[in-house]
Amino acid sequence: MSVCCVCRKRRIVGSDIVHHGFPLDSAMAARWCETLGFDRIPTHHAKVCGEHFRYEDYTSYDGVTRNKMLKPEAVPSLNLDRDRGCNAQSKLTKDELLRKICQNPT
Repeated sequence: MSVCCVCRKRRIVGSDIVHHGFPLDSAMAARWCETLGFDRIPTHHAKVCGEHFRYEDYTSYDGVTRNKMLKPEAVPSLNLDRDRGCNAQSKLTKDELLRKICQNPT
């Protein structure tokens, strides 16, 4: 099970919620951080759920795991406002959540 570092939605086996890890490319990971309001790149355990990406950000299903695949240039752009969307469910600030993820990788 993973948790979205933006809205805290959990991915449970068998659910339709998709979680994406931060890009391995440091420049692209930095763009994600800037968009999400993080001051640094989180650990490799940090995930962002599919509710923060547009339909156009996906290429297709990979055919093996049937997971949605993001285009290499995709950046989270939806439901990022803290006062509405899925961020409204979070009680931690993004910085607090990032610190928690970095301290307790699961």
